[in-house]
Amino acid sequence: MNHERVVAFAAALDKDDFETAIRFVANDCVYESPSGQIVGAAKIMDSYAKNAAWARDAFDNLEFRSHVDMRSPTEALIEYTDITKHKGVGHTYRCQQIVTIDEDGLICAIKHREIPGQAEALNAFFEKVGVQRPQ
Repeated sequence: MNHERVVAFAAALDKDDFETAIRFVANDCVYESPSGQIVGAAKIMDSYAKNAAWARDAFDNLEFRSHVDMRSPTEALIEYTDITKHKGVGHTYRCQQIVTIDEDGLICAIKHREIPGQAEALNAFFEKVGVQRPQ
């Protein structure tokens, strides 16, 4: 059952459906994000939404995909793939998040994990197409 919940959470994020995604997140969830710790389901969803909105505005084409692997009944690894095209140049970026599920079946912790070389390649793509991350 937890597998289906995590898959539904990731699929909702892939579609920018933050209203659905938040239903799978505990109110006191802690997200260890690249920019620091975010606490609370609403704040976490706001962070996801802002990043997605920025990316959709910044690039000509963008597709999000995810894949879930359960590591245990209460822990899953989600691999996210962002397929981007801008100014005729394509790029695929991958990262991972490890999610912990509480006794109520809700995600109570999210830890972002960069795949070696992916952030550097993404930054090179940004430079090549003239895109800057928001400050």
